[in-house]
Amino acid sequence: MSGPRSWSSNNSEVDEETLFKRATFCVEDIFKSVYIRFFRADEKTGKYNVAYSDLTDDSRPDSFMEQRHRPFGRCHTLYPERWIRELGVYYMRIRL
Repeated sequence: MSGPRSWSSNNSEVDEETLFKRATFCVEDIFKSVYIRFFRADEKTGKYNVAYSDLTDDSRPDSFMEQRHRPFGRCHTLYPERWIRELGVYYMRIRL
């Protein structure tokens, strides 16, 4: 590869950002739901788990991070939040 690639469209009404979003997957396109089971109960709720099923931008938990790679698209990382890691992750069930 020589130099950075740019996103362009034959449609002049579509800017680079819009084209990038249309051509790549967002979190809710990939993950349908995530269930995380803990080793210890959460002291606040008494629960041994957390379930995420609404992964739209407005309600997405901090466990999901988007990494943008201009030539390759978007990469999504699922890394449990600190309070979850402190309870100990027993297992995660991810529905794609």
